[in-house]
Amino acid sequence: APALAEELIFRAGIQNSLEKWFGWDVGWISASMSFGLAHLNNKAPAAKTLPNWEYAFFATIAGLMYGWVYKKLKERGSRNALGFSALVHASVDFIWVTFFAGVP
Repeated sequence: APALAEELIFRAGIQNSLEKWFGWDVGWISASMSFGLAHLNNKAPAAKTLPNWEYAFFATIAGLMYGWVYKKLKERGSRNALGFSALVHASVDFIWVTFFAGVP
């Protein structure tokens, strides 16, 4: 559920809006950076204090990936572009929690 909510906000909302106003690159990169900054408060096991810049950096990279998937599927006429980017996002979240959440 969080992955779908975040994809609605950052892909369908921010990325689409900024893309219409400023073009693909600005929309994609700005939405991805916003996505990363929204994750500054995540307390990863290795983080001692907040803000967690390392986690925000990796969230920005992930946001670039989710945004690219969303855009490419949308360009090909897929009506499920948002759903697929949310599925990729949820998969990454699942892998993170399963394999890395307990890592010191």
